[in-house]
Amino acid sequence: MNTQEQVSSGGGAAAAAAAADQVQDGEPRAALTAVLTSKALEVARSGFAGATAGAVSRVLTAPLDVAKIRFQLDHGATRRYDSTLWAAMRSIYGEEGLVTLWRGNLPAMFLWAAYTAVQFSAYEQLRATDFLLSRQHNSVSGGGVRYRGSSCPSSSSPHERRGAGRVGEVGGWRTGGREGENQYQALRRQQDGRGRGLPPALANFVYGAMAAFTATLVTYPLDITRTALAFQGVPKRYNSMSEFLRRTARESGVRGLFRGATPTLAMITPQMGVSFAVWEALTGGAPRAFSGSGSGASPAATLSWQLGAGMVAGMVGKLVVFPLDTVKKRVQTAVMMERNSTYGVLPKYAGPVHAFKTVLREEGAAALFRGTVPAMWKTGVSTAVTYAVYEWVRVGTAVALD
Repeated sequence: MNTQEQVSSGGGAAAAAAAADQVQDGEPRAALTAVLTSKALEVARSGFAGATAGAVSRVLTAPLDVAKIRFQLDHGATRRYDSTLWAAMRSIYGEEGLVTLWRGNLPAMFLWAAYTAVQFSAYEQLRATDFLLSRQHNSVSGGGVRYRGSSCPSSSSPHERRGAGRVGEVGGWRTGGREGENQYQALRRQQDGRGRGLPPALANFVYGAMAAFTATLVTYPLDITRTALAFQGVPKRYNSMSEFLRRTARESGVRGLFRGATPTLAMITPQMGVSFAVWEALTGGAPRAFSGSGSGASPAATLSWQLGAGMVAGMVGKLVVFPLDTVKKRVQTAVMMERNSTYGVLPKYAGPVHAFKTVLREEGAAALFRGTVPAMWKTGVSTAVTYAVYEWVRVGTAVALD
């Protein structure tokens, strides 16, 4: 693989060309510097786009998240939210005020901005290595420029994202190079399925799962803080993020800030693996769905497809692991407080397995899916906005940097 092929697309195209020239001129050290600079720029660009996407989606979906958490923590004889999602939100608004629907939103914004920044950066870098794909998948090319990082249509690998003609982008989709697209697809058909690597869909699942695991572990203290502030009801026990973090660390130690991390990791890892795999599969059909030629889709059609694909990907991923999300919330709140003004005396759980068995025995299997409706709406909208904003910010910064 030559030096130019090792550089991610987007912000690194110019650096890649410069590196190739420097290698030909006998300047390997300068070429290495150019490659590393390009890699750092790509990580920063992915992180910035991910953080922006996470913050925007969080602001828009905060009321749905508060309602979802209330449904999940509703238990036993003290159950209060037996009605619809909108009725529950009206009840929360009437009893606690409009601001309550965004309670805990500041730590949640920090959480999602940090989480999506780490997750998308890790995902892009994992895909750039393509260590799970076969040699044939990694070597498909058409002799032209490389497509950009994560969600290039009809592609399973960043190393595949090149065409015979120069190709532009609108919102992440190809906008030119019909001949190059035809050559690219011919090579894909010829080489797909050969080699010993994982199928692209499974590889995308693993990349997404690994990225989510890393991001969850890094940002978990913010997650438990968000849950505490959204759950506490009135009167408030914690007045700020810093107060919760200080008191929890003092009363329960550092382990208290990671209580419930095991079910969270068990939930998020497969959820985001499924989400990324579905997203990549669905976005791969966008040009064919909206255009019969190699000219690609219009910006409006692209955005519509991205939002729809993101919503489906988010809902499918969430539904697969929803019972684990309920267990996570139960375990998290058990360590925060023994009594709550809204829910009364809270059950105590020795751990996630005990919580799962207790809920199943005392409340039935349906309790594990309580709050599914707000969760599906929240996750679907959040994922749609996150993926769409990420793609557009990432492409926009690439254009600005180039």
